[in-house]
Amino acid sequence: AVAFVWQEHRHPHAVIPLKLFRNVPFMQSIAITLLAASCIFGAIPYLPTFVQTSLGGSATASGLVIVPRALALLATSALAGQFVSRTGRYKPVMIAGATCILASTVMLRQVHTGQEIWHIGAIMGLMGLGEGMVFPMSQVIVQAAVSNDDQGVAASTRQFFVQVAQAFGVGIFGLVLTTSYVSTFVRDTPD
Repeated sequence: AVAFVWQEHRHPHAVIPLKLFRNVPFMQSIAITLLAASCIFGAIPYLPTFVQTSLGGSATASGLVIVPRALALLATSALAGQFVSRTGRYKPVMIAGATCILASTVMLRQVHTGQEIWHIGAIMGLMGLGEGMVFPMSQVIVQAAVSNDDQGVAASTRQFFVQVAQAFGVGIFGLVLTTSYVSTFVRDTPD
């Protein structure tokens, strides 16, 4: 990271111009996107496994548990876009979306083996509501916060950080799953 910053600072045509990180709306949008992407994409790979192994759900049920997220994402991305285009107010949308994502992540942490499968689907629906508000809006904010010359690099920088957050989210959720899930097994010892 230090070498990257040093190289970007001294190079006249930097891949990621460091001046972007002095732009407050850009940085706020990147920060919310980092948190949202790590929560969302960290949870999704492990839910079907949890539904099948811990809740005894079928393969179909484990796939269907994620469907409410997609439906909510579709609905709120359209509604949030209409709201912002009519009012010009994006901060309430971002705050509401981030709150939904945070709340659903906390709820997922509380899921246990006696949980109803529909309950997990409802949590994923809440996550999708937040995702539909945060991701499209953060892209618009990132591009609106910079000059026309920097819009392409700002959008690609946001996408780069989404990819990094996804990797960290999967790793962190995997660690949580393996430490909490494995500790619930009781080892049978021979007499």
